[in-house]
Amino acid sequence: MITLNDTEYTFLKEKLFKLTKLDLDGYKSQQIRRRLNLYINKQENETIFTYCHALENEPDKVRNLLDFLAINVSEFFRDSEHFDVLRNHILPDMMKRTPRLNLWSAACSAGQEAYSLALIMENYGKNTPYRILATDIDESALNQAKNGGPYTKEDVRRVEPPMLAKWFTIKPQGYTVADKLRYKVDFRHFNLLNDSF
Repeated sequence: MITLNDTEYTFLKEKLFKLTKLDLDGYKSQQIRRRLNLYINKQENETIFTYCHALENEPDKVRNLLDFLAINVSEFFRDSEHFDVLRNHILPDMMKRTPRLNLWSAACSAGQEAYSLALIMENYGKNTPYRILATDIDESALNQAKNGGPYTKEDVRRVEPPMLAKWFTIKPQGYTVADKLRYKVDFRHFNLLNDSF
């Protein structure tokens, strides 16, 4: 059982930064160390150094670690009061000042919030042309977003029934965003802590 000491944690942080440019100093040390201990002990490595060696030689291991570290908690219209302010104040003001909107969902997870923004524009945007860029560091979450789902009943619980009927298809695996809406969002891999925009 591996329990990261200070030297091993520093070594892993530096290795991860070298390989991915993800700076773990942006996270709470105790919390991230606990998560790393749990994850690394499932990887069947004898030491942190053998694990880091494996990271250097197996890109899938790096991707899996990044996916684990990304905290993907979201749903459609999460924190609905913020979407109310967007719909009723911010977006109408922006639409008065420009003929076309460029919007960015910076840490989009599996796409729920980016698609929520698209739903607002489609239903309340007064035919204003728009483009939504949605970015995240988690490749598997981005793949789900690009595919338009599937999303659980819990994910879509705040979507108004008429919107749900118009913009989603119910399949055995869950709810899927209609292609017409899916094509309105451009999903890309992006590291907010390092990549330049």
